[in-house]
Amino acid sequence: MRKFKTESKKLLDLMINSIYTNREIFLRELISNASDAVDKLYFKSLTDSSIQLTKDQLGIDVAFDKDARTITVSDNGIGMTQEDLDRNLGTIAHSDSMAFKQENAEQQGDDVDIIGQFGVGFYSAFMVAKSVRVVSKAYGSDQAWAWESDGIEGYTIEEAQREGNGTDIILTLKDNTDEENFDQFLSEYGLKDLIKRYSNYVRYPVRMEVSKSRQKPKPEDAGDDYKVTIRNVKTSETLNYTYGDLKKAENQKIPLAPGSYAIAAESPDYAAYMAGANYAAWESPVFAGSVTKTIVKKTETTVNDLVCSLANIKTTVILSADLQSMFLPDAQATEALPALKVTLSVGENKLVFNRAESNNEARGYFKAVEASNTIKVELEGSYNKSPGDAAPVYVPVKWTREITDCKAGQWRKISIKILNATQGNIQFQMTVENWVYDQKIDVDVMQLFAFAGEETIPDEDLSDPNSPVVTLDGRDIAQGYTISKSMFDEELGKWSENLKAVITPQADASVRTAKLVFSSDNAELLAALDGAGYVNGTIPVWPQNDDLLAYLVMKEAASTHILAGTVKDAGMSGLFGYKGTHKVKFVVTDTKGRTSYTNLTVKVTEGGSVGTGPEVKWTNKAGTVSYDFGTRYKITKLSDSEADPEVKITVTSQTGIVGFSVDINSTTLTPEELQGLGLSTHMDLVNPGSFEGPLTNLGFPTGSAVAGKKSLTFDISSFMPMLTVLGPGNSDFKLTVIDASGSGSKTIQLYVP
Repeated sequence: MRKFKTESKKLLDLMINSIYTNREIFLRELISNASDAVDKLYFKSLTDSSIQLTKDQLGIDVAFDKDARTITVSDNGIGMTQEDLDRNLGTIAHSDSMAFKQENAEQQGDDVDIIGQFGVGFYSAFMVAKSVRVVSKAYGSDQAWAWESDGIEGYTIEEAQREGNGTDIILTLKDNTDEENFDQFLSEYGLKDLIKRYSNYVRYPVRMEVSKSRQKPKPEDAGDDYKVTIRNVKTSETLNYTYGDLKKAENQKIPLAPGSYAIAAESPDYAAYMAGANYAAWESPVFAGSVTKTIVKKTETTVNDLVCSLANIKTTVILSADLQSMFLPDAQATEALPALKVTLSVGENKLVFNRAESNNEARGYFKAVEASNTIKVELEGSYNKSPGDAAPVYVPVKWTREITDCKAGQWRKISIKILNATQGNIQFQMTVENWVYDQKIDVDVMQLFAFAGEETIPDEDLSDPNSPVVTLDGRDIAQGYTISKSMFDEELGKWSENLKAVITPQADASVRTAKLVFSSDNAELLAALDGAGYVNGTIPVWPQNDDLLAYLVMKEAASTHILAGTVKDAGMSGLFGYKGTHKVKFVVTDTKGRTSYTNLTVKVTEGGSVGTGPEVKWTNKAGTVSYDFGTRYKITKLSDSEADPEVKITVTSQTGIVGFSVDINSTTLTPEELQGLGLSTHMDLVNPGSFEGPLTNLGFPTGSAVAGKKSLTFDISSFMPMLTVLGPGNSDFKLTVIDASGSGSKTIQLYVP
């Protein structure tokens, strides 16, 4: 066995266990490598007349073997010699693609686009694989070679067999654990989804042998019985059509008075669905959608973006053949020994999947009663506990699981198999493939135009009848709200009063969306909102905007659906920083499509800062050396070095941290690279969401380790050497900390020469 170099071993361990935490990206990296290999052969054909091939002859194949637990990525590209395998795969961070790009920079042109640059992505395969085998045959060579490794100590290279040029990468997946399910990558649907999400950019076809779907085809266009309504937002005057009516030539152009219109379409059974009928039913998808258009005099408006999306939750249940064979045949079932079945329930609403429904992949639909729903899965039947060919002895069994966070528009494909079956013991394994239902129903033939009427559209918005009501807690919203420095308790470092709005929908609905639209006589406030990405002063607040959690929290009462929004201390301090009169329009839409418009005037009498805000310091690990945030420091080594700056961050706050974000601006840590690491260019440490694991692995504190803390110290020095792998360039890490007295931002500036 050939050993990995010490530095390579350290880097490999860092990549697998700390850096690359989004395991799904392994397939993207392998397909990118395959694309590069194909591109290299195509480039060679452009400069070598003896190579006769076209792009149509080149491609990438993906295959899987569920029983052998393998995934294979194959290409018919340039291939590798024994020396290439040793150089490219034996030395981590060596990039043959980068070398190729540099050598052929002038000749490459637009026809060839080598993707790989850093030479590290291949090793992401070890996040999911317990061993990797690479079989490759270089173009023009008679001998194939096989590289094989478990990603721990080293690798072997030996002679192998392969018919044509190219490379096969065979991954043997790790065994499942209580925390990790690697079977998700051993399915047609799982691999197709990964290819679609991560590898659409590849210029060569990515082929995979797939089974034929038994799902009934859906039309691309809506049926004639779809209902279409055109409602004047201000007057609530409504026109009702069927889609069949609109498709008639004489009705395509609809004359309307100038103004704003909500155009909605729905399947014919959608109204009954919303009214409460058919909470759970077979083969009963319902669709709905809406758009808003502004009709201006002498201007024709075409409605070509109205689509209806699935409004309920789709479910299927697949019982493996092995599982079914171990259970009592349906014809022999009795009251004491029940037949095999799986019951899905959302609240009190249930559907029962028997063998027939499972084998035919019957589709059950549930109403999405809440924004986030839980599906209870209950398997019961009579299991044969006898071993081998012994006479069957059946015993009743019952097994339950729950699937959380199920939403309208999703398809939950549930597969259950026998994980372990010994005498007197049975274990099941359930996998759930979560698909957003991507079938859209188009309703796009309408053309609207304004007849002679008012040219201008009134600024005042009129609320729909029975739309949500917005009030202030403890105050008359019509009287406005005034913020003064006297409301800030200097001793406690907190605001004595916080602005709180209450949104009350009608009993038959809940709040679907809520947004705030700001106007102000202080241009700096509007500029700050625009700089934060809130165009035209419009801020979405419901569903909860995670970017606002440090400033504003929204809570919905489960029983009444009343929505309360409270401006936190940091938000109060933020508003206080802008003296003047600010008008805030609440635009709230409920689940019935009714919209209300409510105005609130907020006056800030003094304006400015109520405190110094949090303090951020950067030192070495020992705390004996302080670094200047205004200076760009050099990173030179793949391992820890006294010559490189260490990164220990200390944060202090008099009032307690309420917000802490990290923004990355780098020439080498691109958004694509960060995605592969399970990270993003903007991350919230207080509410990290899916970034919690990767951030923790890198040394950042998250969640309760940050929120409310008056002092915070963490060390991210171990991450810095990884920058050298990505090549030369600048990397900035902006740290923004918020407390009740204000905010503070500091930027760590680094470069790799």
